Amino acid sequence: MKIADQLPSVKFYAYTNSISIVKNNIKSIPNNFDFIFSDSGKQTNLIDKNKDRHTKIFKTETELQKAGYIDASKIDLFASKYINPNNNKVGLIYH
Repeated sequence: MKIADQLPSVKFYAYTNSISIVKNNIKSIPNNFDFIFSDSGKQTNLIDKNKDRHTKIFKTETELQKAGYIDASKIDLFASKYINPNNNKVGLIYH
C-alpha cells in the first residue's frame, strides 16, 4: 500500500481472502490499487456480489458466461478495474 501510494502513476491489483482488512481500511487504499476478493476463503460471506469486485471459479467457460462473469482465465488483467471498470464479476476457469 505504501509503495502504491508513492507511485500514483503505477496501477496495482491483488487477489485477497482478507476481505475484512480491506473493507475496514477502504479509506486508506490508494486509487491506483485494486483489490479483488477471492470467493473461496473463510470471509466469503462478507462479499457483496452485486457491489464488490470478486472472483468465482467455474468448471467451464459456458457456466462462466451464463453467470455474467468476465473471463480472466487467460489474461489476468481482465480481473482488474483498469480493464473492466464496470464489471465486478471476475470468472476463472478451473484447470
